[in-house]
Amino acid sequence: MKKYNLIKLCIFAVLLTFLIGCDTGTNPSGNEAQNIQVYFSPADQCDLKIVALIDNAQQELNIAVYSFNRQNIADAVIRAYQRGVAVRVVFDESQLTGPNSRQNYLQDQGVTVKKYKPTTSSIAQMHNKFAVIDQRITITGSYNWTTNATNNNNENLLVISSSDTAATYNTEFNRIWALASDL
Repeated sequence: MKKYNLIKLCIFAVLLTFLIGCDTGTNPSGNEAQNIQVYFSPADQCDLKIVALIDNAQQELNIAVYSFNRQNIADAVIRAYQRGVAVRVVFDESQLTGPNSRQNYLQDQGVTVKKYKPTTSSIAQMHNKFAVIDQRITITGSYNWTTNATNNNNENLLVISSSDTAATYNTEFNRIWALASDL
């Protein structure tokens, strides 16, 4: 009998340890499960992750990005726009004339593009690097959408599947969009 109780106790301890150590997959608000994927450049080819996600966009794509010169990502944005996805892109004004910046290319293809310029000296550059896809997937991290970030820099990229997180980022996107001006 003691051996049987010891076995039950051991099984209970293992289950309890497992349950305590498990990630519940919930966000801090506790409202919704989320999935987070983490990538690092240059090893994980972050640009290809972004392209694949944009190629799966169906309804809406909002992008706030400081620096953007990766042609393959720009082409994915154009494909999304041509599929009927509502696409909005905002760049920091300081990056519009950067080498190979994609803002003119996107705009020439019909994508709605704006520039963000600080309105006071107390507001710094729009240094974000994020996108929200279909109000459920958020792409964010230090990764600039550039060739240098793709091939040379140590950067990170997070892909978060959560409509709660996407809503938070969309709120910020809409705030920036309202302050931005047409090219």
